[in-house]
Amino acid sequence: MEIADAFGPGQFAIPGTSVAMADVMSASVSILLGATTAIAGGVARDVLCNEVPKVYR
Repeated sequence: MEIADAFGPGQFAIPGTSVAMADVMSASVSILLGATTAIAGGVARDVLCNEVPKVYR
């Protein structure tokens, strides 16, 4: 399960970074957008699965 927890946010970060790079944004903005989508995707996954994140346990 921990591998899936590590793999999931990466699946959200890739599209966020790709969209920023396609819109010709700077590298720092692209990294920030990728990180933001990864965090939001992880939270959405936890909410949909009705799980408490390990950080809060």
